[in-house]
Amino acid sequence: AINSLGVISGAANAQAVLWHPSGTSWIPEVLLNPDPQDETSWAMANDVLDEGTAGGLYDPTGVPWTPNHVPVIWGALEAMTELPLPEGFLAGSVRRINDSRDAVGTVETNDGTDPTYVYGALWINDGGTYVTVPLTYFVNDITPRAADGSSFLVASGAGRLRVWKDADSWNYVVEANPGGSGTAINAAGDMAGVISKGGWMANGGTPYLLTAGGTLTKLPLPSRATGVAADVSGDRWVAGWLYLRTEHPAAVWAPPN
Repeated sequence: AINSLGVISGAANAQAVLWHPSGTSWIPEVLLNPDPQDETSWAMANDVLDEGTAGGLYDPTGVPWTPNHVPVIWGALEAMTELPLPEGFLAGSVRRINDSRDAVGTVETNDGTDPTYVYGALWINDGGTYVTVPLTYFVNDITPRAADGSSFLVASGAGRLRVWKDADSWNYVVEANPGGSGTAINAAGDMAGVISKGGWMANGGTPYLLTAGGTLTKLPLPSRATGVAADVSGDRWVAGWLYLRTEHPAAVWAPPN
């Protein structure tokens, strides 16, 4: 990921790294891997906020085919936070975080034999204590909280979710289902995604933009092509890629004038 200041999150040499822009180059910052049990341990930063907080995962051992990775948030001013896993789950990963340090990602479970089952997950920051919600579909992106701090929106495999706190409990509901997975959502609540046969987007489908107000636009494609809308900007530019007959070029859809 990249934030609005140009800081890039990712990994290098099996370590989680933030690259800070400096002139025409970047300065790398290696993030903490708190429990490297052997030389195969690794970490990755999947997202970074403007104030420097990053989210991702680390794996203390890197044992092949074993779910060991831990979902984490690296704070800008304090130590790393390991996010809790639901009972029965063995591993997890943070995909995106918001300014309130709520997060979306995945959790995994395995009974000791193949296969490993992967679920979506919400981590809700409730006054410094995390509420973990496993879901049967993937969750891909998250908005900042509303001004009163009690709700936020999520792009998910089931459509756009609204998550809110009512009294002492957190709740969620599918607020809008455009017929396909939501892959990204901007701060205003405009969601990009793809409508594909059987809900599987390995070969693309019909990319779409669902506005915060509920208007669904199927994005144009070249003849006989499919595509994926993978991100949406604050002013509704959409980025993704196409599936053509022999290649998969990147694509950008511009908003109408």
